[in-house]
Amino acid sequence: MTPEKLAEVLAKHRHWIMERRGGMRADLSLAELMGADLADARLPSAKLSGAKLANSCLRGADLSQADLFTADLANADLTRANLEKADLRGANLRGARLHGANLSDADLRGGSLLDASGGDGMRTLQSSLNGADMGEAVLTNVNASGADLSSAVLVKAVLERARLDGCRMRKADLTEANLTAAVLTGADLSGADLSRAALAQASFSGAQLERADLSDASLCSADFCGASLADAKIDLDDLAQAKTDEATWAQIESDPLARLQEQIVAHGLWVESNGRQGARCDLADADLSYFDLSGRNLSGAVLTGADLTGACLADSQLVMADLANASLVEADLSRAVLEGANLEESDLSHARLDQARMAAREIIDSEGHRTGRYCPTNLRRARLVSSVLDGANLRSSDLTDADLTDASLKAADLSQAVLERTILERAELAGARMP
Repeated sequence: MTPEKLAEVLAKHRHWIMERRGGMRADLSLAELMGADLADARLPSAKLSGAKLANSCLRGADLSQADLFTADLANADLTRANLEKADLRGANLRGARLHGANLSDADLRGGSLLDASGGDGMRTLQSSLNGADMGEAVLTNVNASGADLSSAVLVKAVLERARLDGCRMRKADLTEANLTAAVLTGADLSGADLSRAALAQASFSGAQLERADLSDASLCSADFCGASLADAKIDLDDLAQAKTDEATWAQIESDPLARLQEQIVAHGLWVESNGRQGARCDLADADLSYFDLSGRNLSGAVLTGADLTGACLADSQLVMADLANASLVEADLSRAVLEGANLEESDLSHARLDQARMAAREIIDSEGHRTGRYCPTNLRRARLVSSVLDGANLRSSDLTDADLTDASLKAADLSQAVLERTILERAELAGARMP
């Protein structure tokens, strides 16, 4: 979108807010706004579903009640932004700066996806706030069930009555956060820092708190029934004020390979039941080098930072899987389905991706209706040196800043792909369909 067109949309939206003649509600759905400067913009109730706002500046912007369904806000600056009651289902806020932002009553649950290959299956695109900075942010009554908040910074954040059940909050920094009466049932808080946090009346029923730091936290009437507290740092006198029926303290298994088969079975059930049963497979940073995962259904699995060097993933299902920063050097992904997967900054050097499917995945709304919007496979800054992509479907994929030096792309479909600053030196492109 040109700066002139954007300025026109913003001006008409201001008139719409003030009920002036010529006003029109801003509709920036699917707009290409990466890196845009929208500091202090007034966009309450604006339509921004699926908008690409990665690396944009939205400092102090008013986005209250805005529709940001599945919007890409990765690394965006939302410092002190107003996102009260915003629809952020399925949004990507990975690495975003939300320090001091207002997310009261915002919806950060997952968004639904429809199988673009023609099937009737529906999948869930989880909201991602992985590594986001939300220090001192206000998230009162926020609904972030199932969201990814791993490594997020929530120091002194206000999360009173927040819905965080089923969230992944591994290594999240919640120092001095206010989680009074928050619901964290079944959440994964392994290694999280909850020191000096206000946890009165919060529910951690069935949560994973292995190696978590709860020193000096307020635990009055908190519910830890059925929670795993192995190796957690916690004052037993403080814990006496909480409910701990059936909580476990046993040593946990540290080797991810020893539990892999169990996790894959539970993940298959999670996929088939659309998240209602089983558990999402989370193997972030796991060492799976040279492991045989051929034909496995790992759609939606978390494999960020995993070492899959030389692994066999031929014919596997990795739809919407998160493989950011993963090592897939010399891995076999031939005929694998990676539609909508996140492979940002992954290393696929010398990997086999022949006949792999990496087209976009269609998004449907909360009522199951097709929207015509798609979530592209993310290969931004991926390293694909000397990889084999013969016959691969890369239609509409994002290969910005990817390195495809010496790669083989014979008969590959790159139509509508984003190839900004993509390195294609000595790449074999015979028969390939280009943008």
